[in-house]
Amino acid sequence: MRDWVVNLPEMFGAGETGLGFLEIAKGNYPGHSAVFITGYNPGVAVENVVETLWDQGGTYTYLSSAATLYISSSSAADVGQVIAVAGLDGDYNEVIRIGVLNGQSQVALDGELLRVHAAQNFSGTALAGDVYIAESGATTGGVPDTTSEIKAKIIQGIGVTHQFTYTVPAGKTIYFTEQVFILGKNRDVDGLLRVRFFGGVFLTTTLAPIYQNITNIHLSVPFSIGEKSDFELSYSSSNAGTPWTVNFAGILATN
Repeated sequence: MRDWVVNLPEMFGAGETGLGFLEIAKGNYPGHSAVFITGYNPGVAVENVVETLWDQGGTYTYLSSAATLYISSSSAADVGQVIAVAGLDGDYNEVIRIGVLNGQSQVALDGELLRVHAAQNFSGTALAGDVYIAESGATTGGVPDTTSEIKAKIIQGIGVTHQFTYTVPAGKTIYFTEQVFILGKNRDVDGLLRVRFFGGVFLTTTLAPIYQNITNIHLSVPFSIGEKSDFELSYSSSNAGTPWTVNFAGILATN
């Protein structure tokens, strides 16, 4: 198992951490890239029941092997929009798969995926409905009948996913440097950071009770998660319908 704590500033020298991060963002450090993960759940369905922090809501179900995924819209008017889906292939390598919407009919992406990290409308025409990235199966009005088959959802009017499920690509380690937790007035959540190291089971590594605030945490000593590990943010609330938004920023580095 990899160590969790890494002194990332040593990569750049004393007093140069900010400059180092800027150079990474500009693409001037080969083998390093900036990573931003945003999670959003429009509202837990049942009070005190844990859900994954993603657009669909409910508990996320991971693929056990790479598969062809399909896109469909809840609106028949969504025809011709290009949907780009970023994730990992069966060897845990980063890939982007493309599909073109045909209304409420499922259309296959142009390659298999083992994990979905994000998806977005990559065309000049706004979406009229919600877009689902899912396994092949029965749909009603473009919406998959089996929720566990859904791997990502683009909410109409937003155009991009906000999904806090992530798997570290092969040969890389992710180092988190900043966390932002956003929770509205009179809201409470119990957040859970869950990690599944490759070959293991999900472990709840952090418990974070939060009440109506915006918390920005800068990690002077980042924590790391190693290759092929899955991690996600989940939460529960004492009030059904409570939404939650979380942003994480970090560096993805080649081992």
